[in-house]
Amino acid sequence: MLNHQIESRQCLGMQVPLACAIGLSLLSLAAPAFAGTVSNGANVSVSPGDPVENWSVITGGRLTLLPGSETSQISVVGSASAVSSNGALIRRTSGTGTNAGVQLSEGATAELRSSRIESTNNGVYTVGLPNVPGSTLRLIDSEVSAVRSGIQANGGADVLIDGSRVFASGSSGASFFGVGLASVSADTVITNGSYVGGQVNGIWLMLDATAPGGGAILAKSSVTVDGSTVEGLTGPAILIRAAAGQRLDGKVMLVNGATLRGGNGNIIEVRESPGTGSGHTVADITIDDSRLTGNIFIENASEASLRLTNNAILNGIITGPADTTVVNGASWNLTGDSSIGDLTLGSGGTVKLGDGTAFNTLNVNGDFVGQGGTFVFNTVFGDDSSPSDKVVIAGNSSGTGNIVVNNINGTGAQTGEGIQLISVAGSSDASFVMPGRATAGIYEYLLYKGGVANPNDGAWYLRSTYTGDPCDLNPSLPICAPTDPGTPTDPGTPVTPVDPIDPGGPTAPIPLLRPEPGAYLANQAAAVHMFQQRRHDRGEPAFEHDGAGAWARVGRDQMHTTIAGQVDTRTHTNVLQIGSDLYRWGQGGRGQIGLMLATGEAETQATSRITGYGTRGKVKGDAVGLYGTWVQSAEDSSGLYVDGWLQYGRYDNRVQGNNLPRETYDATTRAASVEAGYGWAFANSDRGIWYLQPQAQVTYTDYKGDTLQEVNGTVVEDDRAGGFESRVGVRLFGHDNASGNRVQPFLAVNWLYTERGDAMRFDGERLDARLPTNRYEAQAGAQLRLGQRWSAWGDLRVQRGDSGYKDAGAQLGLRRAW
Repeated sequence: MLNHQIESRQCLGMQVPLACAIGLSLLSLAAPAFAGTVSNGANVSVSPGDPVENWSVITGGRLTLLPGSETSQISVVGSASAVSSNGALIRRTSGTGTNAGVQLSEGATAELRSSRIESTNNGVYTVGLPNVPGSTLRLIDSEVSAVRSGIQANGGADVLIDGSRVFASGSSGASFFGVGLASVSADTVITNGSYVGGQVNGIWLMLDATAPGGGAILAKSSVTVDGSTVEGLTGPAILIRAAAGQRLDGKVMLVNGATLRGGNGNIIEVRESPGTGSGHTVADITIDDSRLTGNIFIENASEASLRLTNNAILNGIITGPADTTVVNGASWNLTGDSSIGDLTLGSGGTVKLGDGTAFNTLNVNGDFVGQGGTFVFNTVFGDDSSPSDKVVIAGNSSGTGNIVVNNINGTGAQTGEGIQLISVAGSSDASFVMPGRATAGIYEYLLYKGGVANPNDGAWYLRSTYTGDPCDLNPSLPICAPTDPGTPTDPGTPVTPVDPIDPGGPTAPIPLLRPEPGAYLANQAAAVHMFQQRRHDRGEPAFEHDGAGAWARVGRDQMHTTIAGQVDTRTHTNVLQIGSDLYRWGQGGRGQIGLMLATGEAETQATSRITGYGTRGKVKGDAVGLYGTWVQSAEDSSGLYVDGWLQYGRYDNRVQGNNLPRETYDATTRAASVEAGYGWAFANSDRGIWYLQPQAQVTYTDYKGDTLQEVNGTVVEDDRAGGFESRVGVRLFGHDNASGNRVQPFLAVNWLYTERGDAMRFDGERLDARLPTNRYEAQAGAQLRLGQRWSAWGDLRVQRGDSGYKDAGAQLGLRRAW
């Protein structure tokens, strides 16, 4: 029989509002007649086939349920009393006796293995009474199915749920109905793939037991969910709320892949006690190495601390005064606007403000402390009015942090004030850097502290304009490498200062270009010019009267130019071209037609003069073509010559900027050229002869490149390339009249004119390479006749033009007659 002396022994004259009231309400039920009572240290076993009875275990008794056995409700009282089961069924269906399948009180112990508890009320109930030891429950590989609560743990109980399933199906508004685990001042560990669920809540942490008159806390409610699942079908997975007039310090640990599911979208709710009493809820929540999806709600009058650590991930909204810490590889991914208390963003911690489908605002209603963590923003890279995620700090900011900004379909534009990312109402002492890059269209965006109108506003902006030394903003930029200051020298005698010069008005900010467009334009120019040639690039026509032959040449060019005054490009081009005469005709005047093949490669390094960011471009091309030449005099170099060629080229291109993915695309060229020259002999003597040969050439190139969309969303397409180019020059050359081998040196100067400059579009905005329309070239080299069938040639040339354009090249060629 239940010992009703508990009432007078423990609660007489005490004012314990809830804990004692719950215990007394249970013990004051009509006392059931227990069919079996185990007492005074006795050991009793229940075997399969024994009658299904109620059991009472008291005064050190021990009850053992053997595999296959079945009982009704069981009551265990006293720290020396225990019940254990292995493969048994405990079914509580009547309304009399205990209010649970298993009820524990006064330090009793229950160990239930591979067993099942079915109850129309509570599954397991531990009675909580002041100044009485808490009971112990071990639920291992078992199942609890109840209506009210699966497990209600009171009075400092110690609960282990190991590899088990607990579910409460009740849905009425009564307290604890439909709650998988109701923890009223208990410590619970849920581990090893367990499931705790309820029609309303998975877990409800309710209160701390307090001494009469609101004295010291006797116990705290804590739950550890270790690699297990907690679910509330219609409410939050975990509810933390004190009872009326009580203070609750609830602690929740979610570790090793814990899972929470809340039917109302909230995985955790922290709420104040109902009514107007002095109740208060304080929650301490840790998410460790677990991936959770859902929202966390903290009522404004409550207190909460939330810590994400050890690669934990939270996908959801946090609302309420939660002092939040994100460290050690953890990530909080916002799914909507959120509002918290203080925020500490530690090393390896990340706050992602959204997924780019909407733009969210994180309100930090306290202070921000950066310890090397990272904010990830989603922003439309455009002008000042562009939408963006934002962080609003109501207090102070301190420490250090990183900012990563993702472009959401922005096409780039010039900013003024900039796109605000972070605002700080208090002291703005935090320092942020942007270790990655922010690019769109032709623009590079940099991170700035302070507005243009008010540089001291403490806010952080994204701007596509250059308004100062970028190293002041981000010392990690490539251009900001520290330099050795060298040995200090004697400053000498001080100089009397002069009056300062009025600097005038502020300089207007200039657009900040990224280097990648420079690489695209350099690739375009390299493809257009890679396989262009002149008649003498295939050898000296006067050396070819011996008959048809085959030839080969190798060439290298190095070009340097500046795009829009900001991006330096250096391109190195290597070419191998081979050809063979297919048909020849004529004796005095001679003509020939041939086939040629070519392969080449160009590599470009484009570097921003402002940021130091670099980009590599590469072009690999192949070409096939036909050439034809007619010379008036087949025996010497005098008279008229006419040359022409047709060629088709195909190119594989790539561009890769610093910290950006590689971009690849294809291009083709169709080119044609006509060239003519006339040689006049002068200074003819027995020893040798010199010629002066004016030349003119017109080349047309039709370039077509693929349109591509970069990983950052920028659409890159051709605007114009190739077109007509012309060359007008004069060539001075001569040779001796000795028989046998012949060396024919030459000098040439040329004026090259381009009809139009190369240009491309980036998200519709046109950028011109601004290669000079007029270029000037000097060339020197020699042709060599080596016996009757072999000839060779080589030359060096240098070009110059406006805007710092420089081009230097060299080639070597060899021909053999059949």
